[in-house]
Amino acid sequence: WFAQIHSDQGAVIQLTPESMDIFSNSVSDNPDCRYGCVVAYAGRPPRFNVAKNLRSPSSALSAALFSALYAGAGRVSEVYPPPQPEPEVRNMLEAKLGRELDPSVNDGLVPTTSMLWGDILWAGAADHLDVLGHFKGSRESGHTDWLVSGVGFRQPRFDAVMNAIADFLLPSGGT
Repeated sequence: WFAQIHSDQGAVIQLTPESMDIFSNSVSDNPDCRYGCVVAYAGRPPRFNVAKNLRSPSSALSAALFSALYAGAGRVSEVYPPPQPEPEVRNMLEAKLGRELDPSVNDGLVPTTSMLWGDILWAGAADHLDVLGHFKGSRESGHTDWLVSGVGFRQPRFDAVMNAIADFLLPSGGT
């Protein structure tokens, strides 16, 4: 799996700030389509707890990987800084995320303000993979936390994200 990722760098190149800047400037929103986004903030990775992580080498590796990814996503490009939201959107996000929304805030892979597009369907504490269903769950749930971020994202929060998306997609009054 890692070998396949290493051999196919196309997606990495296409998702760089430079490529996304070109993409964003060459397309426009379809007026017949609604747009919505999920906005996540992971917070700084917790300090590494040697005793805790000795029990799970895979969690230790994942936590180290998350720390490196978080640091990389938090670097602000002077040429392509993340977009800044309107003041009312900023205030709402800061209230939901519980912190100031500076350009270094991210979910471990993407700057938080780069996630904004259309209506904000859900905003809260999560890493990039949590909102896709890759978070720590019970053995029966089948959920695996690929990025150990220390956010504490669990099933109730995932359900809230999915419900927000479903509510957005369903016509008004739909069930």
